[in-house]
Amino acid sequence: MATDPRFEAAKALIETGKLIKFNDLFEIIPKSVMAEEISHSYASFVAKMENPQRWTLGNVSDMATVIGIPADELAKVIFRSIKRRPNKE
Repeated sequence: MATDPRFEAAKALIETGKLIKFNDLFEIIPKSVMAEEISHSYASFVAKMENPQRWTLGNVSDMATVIGIPADELAKVIFRSIKRRPNKE
């Protein structure tokens, strides 16, 4: 886990359920910092932020590890940020 205190603040917000939207995470941790921590280019990171469905399980796991939380907790935050599409039947 990274020693940056912003990661600890993000961890606390996620664990207490106070971080509702995935984008809110980046009001605490700059996108550029997280991108660097998970070895992503900034452009690729921003593109995935614009379409959260593009995050891979590996990406989610890497971000969760940096924050210090289980990957499924971060995945829940990401899923809440994905707009539901109507089912095609």
